[in-house]
Amino acid sequence: MKLLIVATEYGSGMLPFIVSVVNSLNDSGEIDVYGVFAAKDNRFYKENLNSDIYNKSVFIEYPQSSIKNMFYKFYPVEIIKSISRIIKEEKIELVHYLSIEYSLALYDFFFPRKKIKIFYTVHDLMPHEHEYTTLKSEFIRKYINRCIRFHICQKTNLTTSSRCQYDTLKKMYPKKNIELTPFPTLINNSIASGEDEVPELKDINDYILFFGNVDKYKGVDILYDAFLKSGIKNKLVVAGKGLDYFETDKVMSVYRINRFIKDTEVKSLFSKASVVVYPYRSVTMSGVLSIAYFFNKKLIVSDHQFFKDNTDVDALFFKSGNTEALSKKLREINYNEKTETSFYEDNYKKEVLVQKYLTFYTV
Repeated sequence: MKLLIVATEYGSGMLPFIVSVVNSLNDSGEIDVYGVFAAKDNRFYKENLNSDIYNKSVFIEYPQSSIKNMFYKFYPVEIIKSISRIIKEEKIELVHYLSIEYSLALYDFFFPRKKIKIFYTVHDLMPHEHEYTTLKSEFIRKYINRCIRFHICQKTNLTTSSRCQYDTLKKMYPKKNIELTPFPTLINNSIASGEDEVPELKDINDYILFFGNVDKYKGVDILYDAFLKSGIKNKLVVAGKGLDYFETDKVMSVYRINRFIKDTEVKSLFSKASVVVYPYRSVTMSGVLSIAYFFNKKLIVSDHQFFKDNTDVDALFFKSGNTEALSKKLREINYNEKTETSFYEDNYKKEVLVQKYLTFYTV
C-alpha cells in the first residue's frame, strides 16, 4: 500500500502531531509512506522525521515575501506540483491530508483528483474563538474556516481524534467513511531527553503551568483571574507564544514567557511544575495532555468532553469559563503530592494508532 501524506499547516502544535503519525505509520512496515511537507522552517521535520521517510519526502518552505506568502494561501503552486509529481512517479493511490490543508481547497474545487482516494483529518469541526487584531487577520481566518468546511463536505473519507467530533460527523455524513483515530503522543526524543533549562525560570520551581500557544479560546485570562482570586502562595507560569493577558511580575508570582519554547526546554519546564492547567473555553483536539502525562503531572482542566475522554480519574475538572470554579480547584489541589500513573503508557500505544489508520485506509 502506497500512501502520500500531505501536511501544509506548520503551527507549533500541528508539527509534532504530523511527525508522530507519519513516523508511526512508516515504522509499522505495513504502509509505504511518502510525504509532501510545507513549513516556514523545515528544521523540525529534519530533526524529528525518521530518515527513511525523510528521504522519500519533499520539503517546501513558504516564501519569505509577505505578498508571495499570501498568494500561497490561495494557490501553492510548488506544493501542487510536488503532489502531482509524486502521485505520477510512485503510482500513488491513497493521499492523506493530515493537517488542515486550507491552501489546497481552491485547487481541489476546480481540479478534483477523481482517480485518487483522498483522506482528510478533521482537526476543528467548529472554529475556535479568536481575537482579531486587523481586518486582514479576520479575513484570513474566515477564509481558512471556509476552506476547512469545503474539505469536510467534499471529502468522503474523514478521520478525527475527538470522540465528540466523530459522533457529530457520523450524524452529519452517515454515508461517508469516518474513523476515530487515536491522538498521537507529542513526545519526541528532543522532549524526552532535553537538557536545556528555561532561562526565564532559573531558580523558579513548584509552579502552576500553562503551556502552549496563547489564543482567546485557550482561556489563559480565566486562569490568570482565577489565580489572583485564589489567594494561594504558589507561582503561575504561562509559557508559549501568543496573546499577553499579563506581564511577568515576580512580586505577584506570575511569569509570562511569550516565545516559542524549544523541545529541549520542555522537560525542564514540566519537571519543575507542580500542576498543569488547561482552562480552554473550547477544545476539539489537543496533544498537550500527552506531555503532561508523560511527565506525571497532576491536571486541572475545563469540563469539555475531549478532556474528559482523554484524562485519568485523578484529573480535576471545573466548569468552562467559570473563574470562581477554577479558583476553587486551585485552592483544593494538593501541590505537594506526587502523582504516578500508567495513563501515558496505556493510552499512547503506536500499535493501536497504526491499526486504526490501516482500517481507515482499507475500508
